[in-house]
Amino acid sequence: MLTNWHKAACISNSVAKLMFLILTLILLSAQSPDLAYIIEGEASTCQIDGKVAVAWVYSRNSTFYGWADPSDDSIMVSNNWFQYPDPTFGANHLFSAEDIKTDRVKAIIGDQSPLSRFPCGALTLLAYRIDP
Repeated sequence: MLTNWHKAACISNSVAKLMFLILTLILLSAQSPDLAYIIEGEASTCQIDGKVAVAWVYSRNSTFYGWADPSDDSIMVSNNWFQYPDPTFGANHLFSAEDIKTDRVKAIIGDQSPLSRFPCGALTLLAYRIDP
């Protein structure tokens, strides 16, 4: 005979499994068939952490301009990015160090400091959280 404690434990376990399933479906729905192309276009010279940063930011803001045939690394990241911790700390914009010198981007970021930086060869990506 099940005690109230056993019943509560069974219900709690079922709720946890349901929440995990819902979270997984939400993360998978954020994937885009174009993501590997965008990652390669934006971060072709980056290490894996820079590519993962593009994917995390893309999950919050799908406005990107880079597009290139994806490398194996970009395909791997596009399929698995949600398994990595967010290296951007919740950023919703990525700019290159060159971008932030333009008046347009200066107006967007204001006096904010980047949340994180990703050196990518001659390029550095800077992550920002910009409130709408």
